Amino acid sequence: MIHDVSRIQSYLKGLYKQPTQLLVEPTGSQYICDPPPFLENSDVDYVVYCGTKDNLKSLRTTLMNDSWVFGGSLFEDNDFASFKKQMDKDGPVINLITTHKRKFFDYFVLATKIAKDYNVIDKEKRVKLFEDVRRGKTWVDV
Repeated sequence: MIHDVSRIQSYLKGLYKQPTQLLVEPTGSQYICDPPPFLENSDVDYVVYCGTKDNLKSLRTTLMNDSWVFGGSLFEDNDFASFKKQMDKDGPVINLITTHKRKFFDYFVLATKIAKDYNVIDKEKRVKLFEDVRRGKTWVDV
């Protein structure tokens, strides 16, 4: 199984020793699409909620100290940032989309569910779907 949420949760719990509950959910094309894209062309994505802005700053520092690389995604008002790492020598690159905003986390989980339920394979349509859900549109064209 490509997406192993419990493994990522255990890894983060061991790495990030703050007294906070981290919520981790799968997302991204490897999880959403059936069939998924070739793994060589795609990473394995998770969205991670950590509760507060201070927790987020601390988590980001912890990840970078553990050789995670800033993944290039940074959302307005610093709502999220992504970090990438190949955890296993022959395994896929893991992308953690970290956030301290519960609303952001919830919209990401909802958009992932809709995209998976409708098997939205086209990346442009998935991006639009995620933006539409984030903006609170009541009708989303998938």
